Amino acid sequence: MKSIEQVKELLKDFSFPFGPESVPLDEAAGRFLYEPVASPVDVQITGGEQFLLSAGKEFLAGGMLGPYELSLLAVAGFSRVMVRSVCTLGLSVDKPQLLQTAIAGIRRAGGWTETLDPRKSAGESPFSLTLMSAAEVDLPSPWTHVFSGLNLIPAQETACFRHPDGRIVFCLPESILVWQVIIELLIRPLLWRMNGADYQSAVLCGTATEDFPVLPEPGCIPLIQTASDMYRVAGLPETFRECLPPFSTGFLHISPGSLPPKTGDSLRIIPW
Repeated sequence: MKSIEQVKELLKDFSFPFGPESVPLDEAAGRFLYEPVASPVDVQITGGEQFLLSAGKEFLAGGMLGPYELSLLAVAGFSRVMVRSVCTLGLSVDKPQLLQTAIAGIRRAGGWTETLDPRKSAGESPFSLTLMSAAEVDLPSPWTHVFSGLNLIPAQETACFRHPDGRIVFCLPESILVWQVIIELLIRPLLWRMNGADYQSAVLCGTATEDFPVLPEPGCIPLIQTASDMYRVAGLPETFRECLPPFSTGFLHISPGSLPPKTGDSLRIIPW
């Protein structure tokens, strides 16, 4: 049985070449900067003697471009910027809710998606990275088995395969909880790292209002906020309805060797 931490180590050598692409500033939101940017001019702070930007000095080193970064580029006089080419992921899913979950999560991570025919084998996908809903998949040689047995909720295992040409396939159970967790803890960090940036999950800090259940194996528990900074278990769902907003706020990842929280314990929740 693999833990999230062990799988992250296995994925560290995965890489795709994302080449440069010049785009207008109004199309650059959510894209990753290809190279550091230096200001061509001095930009003085209004009403003061200090400089917001200095000519010839780097003011953006890399990472995803958001409103703040784009405003700095505009102030410096840029109309276009060099970004990394977009990573398009193939999705082989026959459940609409899973498809919506995957598309939303991957686009927030800086990637794009294309839906594949779920009746076809994952090995037929032309994409470098494919997520598919499949209970049991065994791709033939030359595909190699990267990992299996990542069990985030009981009896819902995840597996991964890799092709010599660089293609990767994640086989996930038909569980919205598992898809949300995998995209947040594995796919987003993988996309960011391949784009030269470090991804850190947003974390909510709170307090447990009850004793949390003991899981048969390390995994994830969906939580819901009951009051300011107070959280309880949303459920250990059979249908996973409780895992979706507004039925839950986020999830708590129970690492191997960790005990479930007790009433009053501090929590670090990863929000949806």
